[in-house]
Amino acid sequence: MQTQKPTIPHHAGHRKRLRERFLKNGISGFQDYEFIELLLTYAIPRRDVKPVAKGMIERLGSLKGVFDASFDELVACNGIGECSAVLIKLLKEGSTLYLKAQIKNKELLGSPQDVINFCHHALSGEKNEQFMVIYLSAKNELIETEILEKGTVNQTAVYPRKVMVSALRYNA
Repeated sequence: MQTQKPTIPHHAGHRKRLRERFLKNGISGFQDYEFIELLLTYAIPRRDVKPVAKGMIERLGSLKGVFDASFDELVACNGIGECSAVLIKLLKEGSTLYLKAQIKNKELLGSPQDVINFCHHALSGEKNEQFMVIYLSAKNELIETEILEKGTVNQTAVYPRKVMVSALRYNA
């Protein structure tokens, strides 16, 4: 009588291989779904998350779509719970904090196009209009950014007095 070897699932060791590949080469060479898959391994234990990651990309359109999605849109994806959705939102917000810290006190907003590019990154994915103020020094160095007002889908109210008070508070 022959003894049968236990069948090993096809995804056994896949998480470890993804981590090793990331540590060796960084994120270059990763498909968008593989990036999401690696991220989800930290929020979803003992489960093949490749189909979940591929489903998120399919449902939300792209990696950018995943990071720009609202919390409710994320948890509506098959296999995504609250912890996974919080991790994704946390990563996006953390990267924004990192970029903001990187450009603080550097002359990076020297032209109107620079300002447009900065605002595009900072506000991408927002569903409603927001009025963001960028406080600069006399040398065009970023002091701070602040969302002063949040509005509706197509408008927001802005009060000049509130802008001036905030600018004076930051010595901008």
